[in-house]
Amino acid sequence: MLYRPFESRVLGCHIRWVPSLWIYTANDSFFSPSLAAEMHQNYVRAGGDADFRALPAFGQDGHGLFTAAGGPQIWGPLVEAFLANNLR
Repeated sequence: MLYRPFESRVLGCHIRWVPSLWIYTANDSFFSPSLAAEMHQNYVRAGGDADFRALPAFGQDGHGLFTAAGGPQIWGPLVEAFLANNLR
């Protein structure tokens, strides 16, 4: 059986109230767009609070978005907006 992270039965209630930002790219070699979307749906269905952002492909492998040159210009505004909306 395929391991399914974020199924309701494996989520701890202690993490559900923490808002989270999920950023994925179309060419992430670790998480396909369909897997990322499925994990997000399961997380939210189980009571999680998550803002999901599906971005276009980035470079050769979108998994490097956060550390690659040019990456902060893409994810930085998303993180800033998320923090502005969730830190009060």
